[in-house]
Amino acid sequence: MIRNSRELEALRQELIGLAAIKRRVTSMAKNFSVDATDLESLLDDRLQLLSVQVEQYRARECQPRQTPESIDLLRLIGKLPGALIEARVALGWTQCDLARHARMKHQQISRYERSMYAKISLDNAMAIARVLTEQHREGGLKTEDVIG
Repeated sequence: MIRNSRELEALRQELIGLAAIKRRVTSMAKNFSVDATDLESLLDDRLQLLSVQVEQYRARECQPRQTPESIDLLRLIGKLPGALIEARVALGWTQCDLARHARMKHQQISRYERSMYAKISLDNAMAIARVLTEQHREGGLKTEDVIG
């Protein structure tokens, strides 16, 4: 599958080259009275495959562009800091509670929230999000969480 215009151009050049080779092979076969049917057939198959790929790429280019799901997800990333804080507050957790459940230091959670999670690693953001979503699924704090 062709992914971009650079690959399309490379494929066009290959098509031009193969077409030229086929013309030469056909001409040489006639001049020397040789049966080049197998070779010509191979070249035809390759030319056909490349032509189909070019047509598919052009068809995709002509289709109206739809926003990929990944772009929608990227837009949501900007809302992540507020969502993490909101989820913690909705659970009734303090920053210390979140730190304990996420196995982090309270100071780290405090820094993250103060900076709106500006310098958090993806691993730590995912760990905090996982803890918060699991607790929301389970229905919030349990007695042992408050005591222990």
